[in-house]
Amino acid sequence: MVAKHDAQLHRVVRGRGSRHPEVVDDACTYAWLQLLAAEHVDLRPPLWEALAWLTTCAVRYARMLNEVERYAVAGEALGLAPPHAVDAGSPCT
Repeated sequence: MVAKHDAQLHRVVRGRGSRHPEVVDDACTYAWLQLLAAEHVDLRPPLWEALAWLTTCAVRYARMLNEVERYAVAGEALGLAPPHAVDAGSPCT
């Protein structure tokens, strides 16, 4: 499934989530790993549900990473110390 759909997932995330290659890679990897743990997602053909879930997860994660980066850059510009890590929950739910 990864071999067949990973390139398409990267294209969608690049178009909807982030233009930064590192963010796209991280988001796609995160989504694939989350799919392994998502027992509620049907992985039987035709895979539409799984691919939709995977894409949504990756795009949301990429957008979240972009926001974290923007927040960090803004904080640095103001001379603020970086905040402690906060668990905002999974973007895949």
